[in-house]
Amino acid sequence: MMLAKLKTYISRLVGKRSDKQSKFWNIFKSPSLRYKIFKDKLDTLLYSLSISQAHIFFIQVGSNDSSYGDPLRSFMLDERWCGIMIEPVDYVFKRLRSKYGDYGRFKLENVAIAEVNGFKDFYYVEETDSPLPVWYDQIGSFSLSHVLKHIDFIPELEQLIRKTQVECITFEELCNRNSVRTVDLIHIDTEGFDYEVLKMIDIGRFQPSLILYEHKHLSDSDRRAARSLLSARGYQLLQLNSMDTVAVSVKALENRKPLNSAWKVITKNLSYNQNSASH
Repeated sequence: MMLAKLKTYISRLVGKRSDKQSKFWNIFKSPSLRYKIFKDKLDTLLYSLSISQAHIFFIQVGSNDSSYGDPLRSFMLDERWCGIMIEPVDYVFKRLRSKYGDYGRFKLENVAIAEVNGFKDFYYVEETDSPLPVWYDQIGSFSLSHVLKHIDFIPELEQLIRKTQVECITFEELCNRNSVRTVDLIHIDTEGFDYEVLKMIDIGRFQPSLILYEHKHLSDSDRRAARSLLSARGYQLLQLNSMDTVAVSVKALENRKPLNSAWKVITKNLSYNQNSASH
């Protein structure tokens, strides 16, 4: 009878393996099977990180409200995940706080990361009920010209842009005020400021297993510089798509078997130039 019940339970789990949140994945812990089913490189890497250690601490620079397009969102449902979420735009931050403010495992910061502490002009699209693209509140930037690049998608954009002074802190100050000791994952999405944020991170001190950043809005020279910086600090890089690049610590690949397994399976058929810093 017990054997029959066990078989039924396993059958139900396997039947739910197409659900990324199924208990199946926490029990069988297979990055290769995960990738085979979902064909999602970033998901496979995040999953492998999640099953490789007891707790995961992340820093997310540019969280928005963690709804549309946030690759960490589903993993944050896991109580073993905790971290810092940063969003400078007030009305977006209020939505973020309404979702995560009651979770003690998340620290929410209504600031921007910059080279020095202080205040700086920041441009964003005002909150509106108009039928705009779902991402209209995600294009806030220190650069007005960057926001205006989206005018082809939002014809009335110039009338909707607002300027405000946002509190800015350095990455070091962020870590000091939150008593950060270790970081497993850093996710940067700052609308063209990603390389500047990367330069602020004391990678030698924290050595995060994964660093995810948006390369789409970087100049060609900044794209190359970002890759060179991370490569020189002991990271393998993979351009995931036209938007994002992920960097994986060589040290983490050596010490975390699930992460190593995931990296091998997702880069198996890629050429050297596709997963190296020379791309």
